[in-house]
Amino acid sequence: MKSLICRIVIGLVCLGLVTSNSCVSPQSTTGAEISAVPTEPSIINEIEEKQTIEAVAPAIKTPIVSAEEKQTKEPEPKVEPTRVVADILANSAAYCGEEVIIVGTYQGWDWQEQVGIGPPVTRSDWVIADASGAIYVAARDAETGALELDPTDSQKVILLLVKGVVRMSRQGQPYIEPLEIKILQNKED
Repeated sequence: MKSLICRIVIGLVCLGLVTSNSCVSPQSTTGAEISAVPTEPSIINEIEEKQTIEAVAPAIKTPIVSAEEKQTKEPEPKVEPTRVVADILANSAAYCGEEVIIVGTYQGWDWQEQVGIGPPVTRSDWVIADASGAIYVAARDAETGALELDPTDSQKVILLLVKGVVRMSRQGQPYIEPLEIKILQNKED
């Protein structure tokens, strides 16, 4: 019981609701008892009466957030688009058969006409645009269907990671044969 009250008082000290003169009590079995001088006396009375963190939380007037919740609320690191597509297009013979990773925005059926020519393999091929250019990705229903990517919806901004192999069409057009596709961000335009 004393341990619970001690943890609550430490929390109140951290929140600035009480001040602390850190001293170890000789009777303490844990060696971590703190004597606190409350700045709001009603808080300590409520702690002693209710004796649980959940019951005390309203008295603190600050939500108690668990370490688990803090981990899930931390912003994800910002992922920037790669700058590899322009090099693939300029040196397609050197990249042919090589595995690459592209991070860029999903462009469906070339909504912004960045590629400038038709799809290299099937009409279902779609475009990914990184910071340097745009390239077709061969459609594979298993990957794109499972991700629910709509090639006609230009209102969403979808940041993808595409891991794949650079291939050349019969007409000499480079494209990506996907091995793995991950959605990194999906938001309305």
